[in-house]
Amino acid sequence: FKDDVVKICLPSFEACEGTGREGICDNLIDSLMLPDDSLQSQMIPNPSIRCLYRNIMNRAIDPNTTLEKVSRDKLAEGFANGVMGDPMSTPDEILKHSEKAVETFRAAFPLVRVRDDDDDDDI
Repeated sequence: FKDDVVKICLPSFEACEGTGREGICDNLIDSLMLPDDSLQSQMIPNPSIRCLYRNIMNRAIDPNTTLEKVSRDKLAEGFANGVMGDPMSTPDEILKHSEKAVETFRAAFPLVRVRDDDDDDDI
């Protein structure tokens, strides 16, 4: 049960002050902010409700038709194949607008592999 509780040691934020990194983070957040009118929940289709309406339509045409079921695999496949856009994905214009801020962030905070002192190499 050693891995149930992981102690994470992070440097304090005060140690980073004055390096300009907080401004880089602020710019990244600002560039990824969605416009006020971008979240229109009434416009995001609910796959379950769409399936219900398709079943009602199919039953109205042929009462003996089998019911279609919505499965998570089918939804994921539709998103992956581009059949339907993922309503929860970040809009393309926001991603394009934030490219420079993301690159600046990556340059200021490079990924560095850290060796865990508790790891046993004998395993």
